[in-house]
This record gives sequence, structure tokens and C-alpha cells, in this order.
Amino acid sequence: MQEIEIKILGINKSSLQRKLKACGYSRVFSGKIVCWHFDFPDKSLRKAGKLIRLRDFGKGKVELTYKGSKEKGASCKIRQEIETEVGSFEEASEIFSKIGLKGKFYSEKKRTSYKKGRVRVEIDEFLKEGVTYAEIEAMSEKLVYRTIEELGLEGYETSCESAMKVVGKSKIKDQKSKIKDCRVVVF
Repeated sequence: MQEIEIKILGINKSSLQRKLKACGYSRVFSGKIVCWHFDFPDKSLRKAGKLIRLRDFGKGKVELTYKGSKEKGASCKIRQEIETEVGSFEEASEIFSKIGLKGKFYSEKKRTSYKKGRVRVEIDEFLKEGVTYAEIEAMSEKLVYRTIEELGLEGYETSCESAMKVVGKSKIKDQKSKIKDCRVVVF
């Protein structure tokens, strides 16, 4: 399957949730997700723009995902995505280890997912990092941008970067703004 998505940065979660409800979106998931990205020691998957991800949604739901390289020239992130459920996070991790894959990126986030027709809107909150954004995924770029308009998100900064990059950039921006504001920051 092809993944077509874009992230909307700097959102107000409560406001977006009200708008989603008013526009007829149904909440289909809310909970914590534990995520590991895996790669070979030489980072060959990352260098090729590919990704192997294992996510634990709790309540026995564990998902394995392969993502191919991003399509160039698109205004949304477009890439091949194959997802399947697996029986055990630990056993899948052990299989990866046996073939030489290592855990390279770990994250925990709270996700609230909404769906209407062929559009999904995810609100991801990286609580430890203090980063919240929305992600819109649809069957076409046109439908992604139509959804941005429907939800009144046209003025917001967008990103096609990975969660890892968005969270990292937000932490850097936040640290710079705290320094610029002459506040003392204790980490």
C-alpha cells in the first residue's frame, strides 16, 4: 500500500478535536504507543531511506511496518508501506536481533486517531519531549490538502519529515527559545 501523509505542526489539540467532531470524524483509537525503529549496524536501511518499525499499541496489539524510500518531488510524504500484526513485541525484536538488526530509535507517544471515509487524522503527543502534532493520511495528495482546508489548518507549518526529525527539531527550537528568553532551564 502507498502511504500519503503530512504533519501539521504547532496545533492546539483541544481545538482540533472539536473541529474533527464537528466535521464528522470518529475517534477510532486513543492510547499509548511504544515504538522501536530497527536498522543494521551500518545504517543501510536509513541510508536507503527505508524503515523497519515495531509498535506496541497495548492490549496485545503489536504492529510490524516496512516503509520504502520517499517519492521525490511530492508535496506530501509518499512511500510504500506494508503493515502487519505480529504476536509478540519481544519475539519480533529477538528475530530482528538474530538477523543483525539493532534498535536505533525508541519513542513513546500518546496517539488519538480519527477517521472519516478514506482519511485518517492522528494527533501524536510526545509527552517527555513536549511535542504535539497532527498527521493527515489519505489516498491522494489532493485529499490530504482538502482535509487541511476542511479542518482550517492552512496557516500551520507542515512537515514531511519523520517523527524522529520533527521531535528533534522541536526540542532544539524549544531550547533555543528558552535561552533567548533568558530563562533558566533544568534538564
